[in-house]
Amino acid sequence: MSASIVLIADLIGSRNVQERGDLQITLSETLERLNRRNPDIASPYTLTLGDEFQVVLNQADHLFHDITSLLAAITPELARFSIAVGEITTPLNPKQAIGMDGPAFYRARDELETLKKGRGLFTLSGVSSDCLRLANLSLNLVAHNVRKWNPTRIQVLDRLYAHSPVSEIAQALQLSDKAIYKNIDAGELEQVMETFKETERLINQAVDGR
Repeated sequence: MSASIVLIADLIGSRNVQERGDLQITLSETLERLNRRNPDIASPYTLTLGDEFQVVLNQADHLFHDITSLLAAITPELARFSIAVGEITTPLNPKQAIGMDGPAFYRARDELETLKKGRGLFTLSGVSSDCLRLANLSLNLVAHNVRKWNPTRIQVLDRLYAHSPVSEIAQALQLSDKAIYKNIDAGELEQVMETFKETERLINQAVDGR
């Protein structure tokens, strides 16, 4: 049986958000947008319990673009993301990411609970490569920086993922080109994207059995 990618995530501290209803609407609309955008979805982004959601992917090529878009949509709030590679032992549900089971779901669920005990935002499991520990350490460093970012920086990153020119990003965020370049440099956004890209490559190798 081939491996799949399971992402289980939840909003951090959403019960304490004053406009929680608006936040949930934003989250739901964003998940619907990602379902239309990502061609690698095997079972779509689905809200499950409270502010938790999950998805099953065939490949990881758009995984961190999705994650970045989610963070940009809910900013200044944050979310935790547990990514696991493994088998799904029940039939895939192409309509909702519910009613499925298997090692990929077990790993993602266990690691999400571990994330809740710390300040990390991302975790990867189910990859046998010697690079797994390095990947998680790198993701922890990114998370440490993301927690210090202002809302503008994650929105800049999301637009960079969409290959928007700096001038268009500046216009959309009502900032100067100089301010956008400052955010890119101060946040090391190009290095963050490279870290995410390498992590996606590692995940795809695990899915393909390499």
